Amino acid sequence: MSHDLEYTGWRKKIIDRDNKVPLITWAVAASMILYTLGDQFFDWHWVHGLHSHLADEIANEYVMWAFFFYLGLELLIREIISAGKFAGCATAGGMIGPPVLTFCLMFMFLDETNWRIALAASATDVAFAIGASKFVTKGAKGALVLLMTALLMLAVGDDLGGIVAAACVYVTAISIFWLCVEGLMFVFTYFCGERGTVPGRIQDKGQPETRRAIELVVEIENWKFWIFLAIANTFILKAAGVHWVLGGCFAAILASGVAKEKLIYMLKPIIPLLLVVFGFINGAINVLDPNSWGAMTFVCFAGGMFGKQIFVGLGALLGRWWSGKGKKSVYVNVPNSQIYGLALFSSVNGAVAIFFVKMALKNEYCTDVDAQQAILGFFLTVPAVYIQAWVVGKLGLIKECPDFQPEHPDEAKTGIHEPDISAV
Repeated sequence: MSHDLEYTGWRKKIIDRDNKVPLITWAVAASMILYTLGDQFFDWHWVHGLHSHLADEIANEYVMWAFFFYLGLELLIREIISAGKFAGCATAGGMIGPPVLTFCLMFMFLDETNWRIALAASATDVAFAIGASKFVTKGAKGALVLLMTALLMLAVGDDLGGIVAAACVYVTAISIFWLCVEGLMFVFTYFCGERGTVPGRIQDKGQPETRRAIELVVEIENWKFWIFLAIANTFILKAAGVHWVLGGCFAAILASGVAKEKLIYMLKPIIPLLLVVFGFINGAINVLDPNSWGAMTFVCFAGGMFGKQIFVGLGALLGRWWSGKGKKSVYVNVPNSQIYGLALFSSVNGAVAIFFVKMALKNEYCTDVDAQQAILGFFLTVPAVYIQAWVVGKLGLIKECPDFQPEHPDEAKTGIHEPDISAV
């Protein structure tokens, strides 16, 4: 999604710095250092406040609500359709394969398995994934636009699919009435946003031959209305007994284009700051504590990173083959090197995987030690993937599509036709 307005002042500085290295990286690193020093050497009692119920609620519920609301704004239904079979197969591989591999590794190396922690391996951290890709693209996508568009669809699709699964896993008492209300809300949101029109027919009285089809425009472009609708939808999900963190996201996905543009422009510089809060609270791990390192650390690291690289790659290969069937897609021309790049960049589990682990811990489905090791294991995928991406960029291993033909006039000039994903 493109934006005509330019940023200035502190907003521009935040966006530029987050483009180079996501700010959440520094937040997690600083939190780990401070918590390790305070817990291991100096007995700083204040650092334990990062593990309080209030801190956990702020980071893993309210901040994540805002984060997924923003992701919903960036996600366009037509972009999902255009990416089609290629991104769909890659996303399916990234959602199914890594949790299965992680669970198998748990079975092999741990005394007990925990499929709720294994589910976290399905996550792709959008911010970290885009950051890793910049070691190759250098900010100028050109004919790598197919790779970058597919990466966004895969990352967002993985996260939303995983969160939907988590919402189903951690349901409370289901209310059929409020689920029906949620269904009506979805229909209302669709017609007032994504669709924007209601079909109908009119005719002159007593003259059926004058009947003609019309479309009544019902699109609501006021951004304040969509914030209100997102909050209302959140309360409806909570009343229905479903975890409410996706309430805003569902409304944002179907919001009108004009409202999305305005909201994205306002939120783009703020989201990195919110993720700093998330990273600082969840990064509070004593890395020198023997309890932080163990078989669970290895299992989550290997299952998350290698699971993504293997199964996203296999899914993308299947998607490329499928794209050549019937009406051919431009994705049939994606070279193997870009499929490797897609698998590599998407293998950053990061913040969303930590969210899954925190959900399991909060609902007492894992021990503190297992959660501590799992969080560290999933976070270690970040430096590991960044090192690999740096090597790939230096060696120039990812090639452009030789037969790529832009489908849009703007793309012919800039080489870019994709959602603005730099600040997710």
